[in-house]
Amino acid sequence: MHAGFYDKYVDLEDRHWWFVGRRAILNRALELAVQGRPDVRVLEIGCGTGGLLPMINRHGRAFAADMNATALKLAADRGATSRLVQCDGSRLPFADGSFDIVCAFDVLEHIADDRAALREMGRICRPGGRLIVSVPAFRALWGRQDVVSHHHRRYRRPEIVERVRAAGFVPTYSTYFNTWMFPAVAAIRLARRVTAAAIRPGASDFDRMPPPWLNSLLARLLASEASALGRATLPLGVSILSVAARA
Repeated sequence: MHAGFYDKYVDLEDRHWWFVGRRAILNRALELAVQGRPDVRVLEIGCGTGGLLPMINRHGRAFAADMNATALKLAADRGATSRLVQCDGSRLPFADGSFDIVCAFDVLEHIADDRAALREMGRICRPGGRLIVSVPAFRALWGRQDVVSHHHRRYRRPEIVERVRAAGFVPTYSTYFNTWMFPAVAAIRLARRVTAAAIRPGASDFDRMPPPWLNSLLARLLASEASALGRATLPLGVSILSVAARA
């Protein structure tokens, strides 16, 4: 990720519609995975500045890992109470079967060898445990946020399911999400491509907050998709959520 973007994340994660709506979806995915069990050990790989850790802590004993020292310091400064570990996502310093749930929220696209990272997640997840992964969807949606975030790829749903299965997991549920906003996002990114709009260094989709009324509306629209989790598979979206069980 572009070095200057971590400070923006700290300010945005609690209030920008994308983070607010996405958090509702990921919270529902965790609820379904935990199923009310006590003392569940949950690892978030690629925790960044720790915006999701308070949510994860409500579901179990949260642990967090990220390869960037600046991100981990910001997570600690904002009061993260989880155990924070600096490491490479492809070489995790945890014993086999250490965790009941392993989460990688918008992380795999940052890792050059995503298959190796998934194998490591399989190694540290206990048999019968759960993997929850979210990734950006469709190469055709490639835009400036992928550039500033140093992404290697975007995925189609069958691709992430195949990678998860190859890492030793049994896929149980996979869906696109951020479906409501898909037409608008696709139109904006296509327009930028057609007009050859220059991408200035460090430019981000989060450079400006929408007006409060619009930000609130978009957050509610995205969060509304949480109710479909586990019951329906959405046919397209800007992102993908995949849940799998450790064989």
